[in-house]
Parts: sequence; structure tokens; C-alpha cells
Amino acid sequence: MPDVGDARLAALEHSLYDLHARLMRTEESNSALSSRCQAMNDSLARCHQVKSPRDWQNIAEHYQWSYDMSHYIMSMIPDPDNHIRRDGKILSRLT
Repeated sequence: MPDVGDARLAALEHSLYDLHARLMRTEESNSALSSRCQAMNDSLARCHQVKSPRDWQNIAEHYQWSYDMSHYIMSMIPDPDNHIRRDGKILSRLT
């Protein structure tokens, strides 16, 4: 007859392995999210690096980025009375 303590120990070990697997998946998700946020942050920084009128390429990229972002925001929010969608419309008019 198996010992009850061994069965509990095995269940505890199984739970520990399951917890470790969940933690690893969460860490991987957080790492992916962090890299996406860093990429977005770099993109925003590049958008605002126009320092002189000689940087016409950067200005064109800024307007294209603003235009794309405003349309992306408006496509995500279907309600025309939402204040975020109104801000997106204003941003698209400015570009």
C-alpha cells in the first residue's frame, strides 16, 4: 500500500512544476511585451527628432506616421462620439 505522504509529495511536486511552467510563460510574454514597447518608444523618439528644416525626410516620416497612427486609432474605436476617435480625426486633419 503506497504511503499517503508520498502521494501528497508527488502532487506538491507536480504543482510546483506547473507553477514553474506558468511563470516561464508569463516571463516570456512580459519579455515580448517589453520589446514591443521599446520598439514603439524608439519609433516615437525618431518621430520627434526633427531638429532643423534640412531634415525633410524626417518631417515626411513624421507626417506619414501621424497619419497612419490616427487612422489606426479611428479603426479601433467604432463609436464616432468617443473622445479618442475625435482626437484621431483632429490628428488626421493636421497631417
